Amino acid sequence: MHAAGAPTAWPDYPPGLARPLSPISTLEPAPDAWRRLVQLSPHTERAAARSALGLPADRPIVATGHQAGIWHAGIVAKSFAADSLASKVGGTAVWIIVDQDDNDPTMIRYPKAAPSGASIGQWQLSPGAMVPEGTPTASRPGISPTDPPTDVHPGCRRAGLAAIAESLRRHRQEPSLASQFGHAMRDLAGAESGATGYPAPLLIKTSDLVRLGVMAELIDRIGRDPERCVAAYNHACAAMRDAGMRPLTLRDRAIELPLWRIRPGEPRSPVYASQLDSLSQDELFPRALLMTGALRWRVCDLFIHGTGGYSYDRVTQRWFEDWLGASLAPATMATATLTLPLSDGPVPTEADLQRARARAHRARHDPAMVGDATAAEAKLEILRQVDAAKSSGGNPAPLFAKMHALLGEHRRRNATEIAAIERRCDELASAMSLGALTQDRTWPVTLLPHEDVRDLREEIDRALSGA
Repeated sequence: MHAAGAPTAWPDYPPGLARPLSPISTLEPAPDAWRRLVQLSPHTERAAARSALGLPADRPIVATGHQAGIWHAGIVAKSFAADSLASKVGGTAVWIIVDQDDNDPTMIRYPKAAPSGASIGQWQLSPGAMVPEGTPTASRPGISPTDPPTDVHPGCRRAGLAAIAESLRRHRQEPSLASQFGHAMRDLAGAESGATGYPAPLLIKTSDLVRLGVMAELIDRIGRDPERCVAAYNHACAAMRDAGMRPLTLRDRAIELPLWRIRPGEPRSPVYASQLDSLSQDELFPRALLMTGALRWRVCDLFIHGTGGYSYDRVTQRWFEDWLGASLAPATMATATLTLPLSDGPVPTEADLQRARARAHRARHDPAMVGDATAAEAKLEILRQVDAAKSSGGNPAPLFAKMHALLGEHRRRNATEIAAIERRCDELASAMSLGALTQDRTWPVTLLPHEDVRDLREEIDRALSGA
């Protein structure tokens, strides 16, 4: 959906900045199929898993989720779709915090005001934290965030960074960094969209699947025949190479399992079949495909992915069918693109920049480029004399020296004009860089206009209302 007509003035933005395009959301398959895909499973195993997680067993569960962090519009679209669909089928929306991941949510990118327009700023929420590489967010404590930066580009909602800090401080007592960010972001997503008609999604974590025994059956199945499990996994990866999933090691006694070993305060490590009997089950966390497979097999009635997950979870589907003969809950995809109005003019192309650079180079060697006709004619006369000297066998070196002296004088006399042409190159390079930032869809959702985020929720809701 694109906005029609000329750009308009916009609340929260200084005059002169254009409102960005309206939200562009994508739902796959077509929205009219989503409600038909949600069917409450009668399986007792699924009811038992939901009971362990504190989820209702008597209504459909629409699940989605992401790593701990501050969401951009593409991620928040999944939450909006889950909320909307759950409300329409009498179900419950569930968000899983993927806390076995070792991403670092404490570094926030934002558009920074700069003399050339904008650059990428980095807000380090916890600059003193020394965390070993590979440490999952489940194993990291919560933080007390630093104050937000003040050099935010005026095309952003400046209060958006303060809202992040405030929400994180409110959830400082959560037991892990993942839980702190998950609760903070759930609050922010609701506030940003002005949501009043939806209950907040229930939050669960991958560590809950482990701690509450939901993963126990799958880990037992893996342990009974690890080679079969991994062979089916690798076969599914090979059958769908375009999903980009790496096969697990399967040779001799080295059988790499779809599990991480995670212990408090330590980096995660891969798990091999030879280790399985010696490890406690509360240390065994699922990798990505096993996690979504567990959710779709034993917890939810529909799972909503983003674009990446929607591609790789085809491997999960194939793997679980081949390995366990399991039928999984259906999967759909929701995403969106929202950008910031960081530039109010056209973005130059690489060709524009190359032409400007060629002009700047030529201006130093051709007085005509800055309107100095006298020096330009003098240079042409010297070049004619050079040609004549070469034709007659004379020595052109004194003439070249004379020309270099002429050009040196030209650069001194016309320094202001030459500098203006060179400055134009810098301006075009900055504008190109700013154009890339203008097209960036991954800024924190709290920096976007409230109205655009609300429009996104309403757009998804309307699409799913027609289902």
